[in-house]
Amino acid sequence: MNILSLGEKIKKLRKEKNMTLKELAGDRITAAQISHIERDKSHTSYELLEYLSERLDVSIDYLLETKEMQSKKITDNLILESEIYIKKGELDDAEKEIHQIIEICEEYDLSENYGKCNYLLGNIYLKRKDSRKANFYFEKALFYFIKNDDKKRIFECYMNSADIYF
Repeated sequence: MNILSLGEKIKKLRKEKNMTLKELAGDRITAAQISHIERDKSHTSYELLEYLSERLDVSIDYLLETKEMQSKKITDNLILESEIYIKKGELDDAEKEIHQIIEICEEYDLSENYGKCNYLLGNIYLKRKDSRKANFYFEKALFYFIKNDDKKRIFECYMNSADIYF
């Protein structure tokens, strides 16, 4: 679940392949330049990224993936896991995981997934028959769904809140 910068990805891949800086650099650039890239002290050209992706046997898309893109993928997967926990009735595990997801969402400003997490927390408390907390999380989720114009989830939040009030 590590979210890596470009330099961290290159360093990790290089270490996995047991390559030295000099071996990775080859005749194209210097080992010092690779070192600067690995420490995120230097920006690279697209041509250099192509070269590095070939040497490290990875796609250039993997190297170009930003921390925000990585965090979105990770939180999407963790949300799916949380939904499975909820369906299996493992509410404590789901809640614990959702709180971890929320931390990532806050750090990388992922408002859509933040809304989903609050919606899932609402469902957890609804299953626990804690209407007050469930409604709190549905209203919190509603704010983010309105912000992202997610009409289906807006409707679901209103329906869950209506059931609680009814």
